[in-house]
Amino acid sequence: MAQPDPIASLSKASPGLPSIEAEIERISIGGPFIITKRDEDLYLWLRDRLDSRTCGIVISAQRSGLSESCHYYRSQHVKYRGSILLLPVPVVYIRVPSGCTPIQLFDAALQSLHRNLKFGRIEDLRKRVRATLREYGVRLLIIDDAHYLKLKALRELVQVHELLKIPVILSGTDEICDQFKSEWEQLHNSFLSFYIFPSMTMDQTASVIDTWLTNFLNWEEESDLLYENVLKNLQTGTGGLTGPLNDTLQKMAIQALKKGLHRIDEETVNEVLTGQMSAQTRVKPIANSRILV
Repeated sequence: MAQPDPIASLSKASPGLPSIEAEIERISIGGPFIITKRDEDLYLWLRDRLDSRTCGIVISAQRSGLSESCHYYRSQHVKYRGSILLLPVPVVYIRVPSGCTPIQLFDAALQSLHRNLKFGRIEDLRKRVRATLREYGVRLLIIDDAHYLKLKALRELVQVHELLKIPVILSGTDEICDQFKSEWEQLHNSFLSFYIFPSMTMDQTASVIDTWLTNFLNWEEESDLLYENVLKNLQTGTGGLTGPLNDTLQKMAIQALKKGLHRIDEETVNEVLTGQMSAQTRVKPIANSRILV
């Protein structure tokens, strides 16, 4: 005899509960960024760069949460009235595209500053960007995915620092280190401050999971995620990286719903982790050392 489809049965939501389709959609969109001590430590370092007006480099593993952390830091230093960006704008965050040229850099900067100038010579774009940075009172410029910058684009950023005294932070993977040992070598003296954004410790991972369960998932039944053995498996499977952890939490919650559950049990955790590549296989360790030798 055919078994009932849990998705079909759950689609008829119990009183007070959302339908499974709506709940899956909510979970798949993802929750808010959750900061930990590693983010707070990064923000102290960024504040030191702002106060001293010195450029620097932040590196981390791919999908570690560094991009989200930098974006959150920027959000805490800007204000809007509706969709209007209010002045001053002390921190600007720019995520550059692959193979980023000076024109692409200027275009991304103007978009971030809500000043679009899609056409014109590179000289016009350069003048518009520099004038806007002055006008907006920018005091710190964070360039994310900075390993994608072309040498000429990096030179433009060095000039921004030299002429406007705005510190530039290059954020990305350790490919930045490789660039400074080869193509970018002549510019390394402009970026002497160096910071490694670490993976989360198990305590930090536990804090993120606890907040996610309480403030975002918000299911009445208690899940098994914070039991020590389950937490250790999650830390091993995700490597303490924000991206893999968020993906794993979403998959576990959705799989639990499809099983007719409103809690994430240990069996569901093991099913999801078994179907994923381990963090040890994915993650290339980042040595805690200077980039230039």
